[in-house]
Amino acid sequence: MTLEEGITAAIECKKRVRDVYLDATKKAKHPTGKRVLRILSEDEQKQIDYLLDKLEEWEQAGKVTVDKSRTAIPSSENIDKCTQQLISNMPPWDEGCELNILRKAMDVDEETTKLLRKLADGLANEAREMFTRFLEIEEGYKKILQAEIDSIGRTGFWFDIQEFNLE
Repeated sequence: MTLEEGITAAIECKKRVRDVYLDATKKAKHPTGKRVLRILSEDEQKQIDYLLDKLEEWEQAGKVTVDKSRTAIPSSENIDKCTQQLISNMPPWDEGCELNILRKAMDVDEETTKLLRKLADGLANEAREMFTRFLEIEEGYKKILQAEIDSIGRTGFWFDIQEFNLE
């Protein structure tokens, strides 16, 4: 796959994910869920804009420069660090609609991760660096979504940390 094809494929994939988040924002009933999904959809749009800029740069100059893609999603380390504060402030959710919405979002994020991994592994130099950064961002999305799913499903876990022990 060429860099141009890779960027174009990533743009289309990111648009699908953004649209899932936008649709989920409309359907979600809980204010926290709406806010999280809105932030994720806005962040996806920022990534689409970044990729469109890189595609234009490629078409005009025949190369891309890689600058840090901006994201509202904190680093994986920061997500893990803030977990305990979030646990104590998270109200219970209705388990119906939101859980289905978040699972759909996880599914499309997983598809995106597979594409980005393929691009990061298959392209060279700057392109690899650019798609590797997008993989890091996707991991942040998945952690946030999984935390929301765990909270709604009351699995006893939050960000993969056990909240209680029955022993």
